[in-house]
Amino acid sequence: MSQPLLSLNVLHVPRPCTVPWKSMTGTERIRHCNQCAKNVYNLSAMTADEANHFLASAAVTPCVRFYRRYDGTIVTAERCGNRFARTWRWCAGAIAAAFFGLLSLAGCDRSAHCIAGEPVPTNLPKSTTTGTPTSTSTTTTITSDPKK
Repeated sequence: MSQPLLSLNVLHVPRPCTVPWKSMTGTERIRHCNQCAKNVYNLSAMTADEANHFLASAAVTPCVRFYRRYDGTIVTAERCGNRFARTWRWCAGAIAAAFFGLLSLAGCDRSAHCIAGEPVPTNLPKSTTTGTPTSTSTTTTITSDPKK
């Protein structure tokens, strides 16, 4: 099986087009450039599989538009390509962090009675004080009688 001539892993554009994307007519995935009379394909609006299949099956070198990250990878639709997906992931992470933070506080009231590695006893007497248990001490004063 022969390797495709173009793929997302080795995509290089020696001379980028100077025509703005917004000035072209069409959809978010494909637009027509009136200056060069060619279709321009937005690889960042496709999934990685769609973009690789498109590049591999192209008879001639197509005009493409894409976003490249600093690490060299191409941004595609499933690789955090839209703002809604990024915002949703951030909100879901914040909600999960808050939930687990509150969940960790659920067992804090009896933690003073626990010994490390042992389960929380369920038959503890009810007390009105919190914190560490107090102990009583007895003080005895010894006096020496000099008369003896």
